[in-house]
Amino acid sequence: MTSSPMQGQAWQDNVRKCLMWRLIPAVASGATCSALKQTGFDTHPSCYVENGVCTTILGSFTNLIALANVLELSDVQISQVSKNCH
Repeated sequence: MTSSPMQGQAWQDNVRKCLMWRLIPAVASGATCSALKQTGFDTHPSCYVENGVCTTILGSFTNLIALANVLELSDVQISQVSKNCH
């Protein structure tokens, strides 16, 4: 499966919004910078999956690795995304 540049851009925009929304509770509660960084890190995989990375962006595990390199994902994040793409 391939995706068009427009699909990729829409996915990226939707993920960005998801990540920002996920940070709001932590910011509102006065979380430290370290806690905000961890929350941001932890929410990337779910925001990717919820916004269609499995169906819109990825067609193979190779594409996941390429995406990981571009987005500088950690092994933990790659594992979480791939586990949730069925």
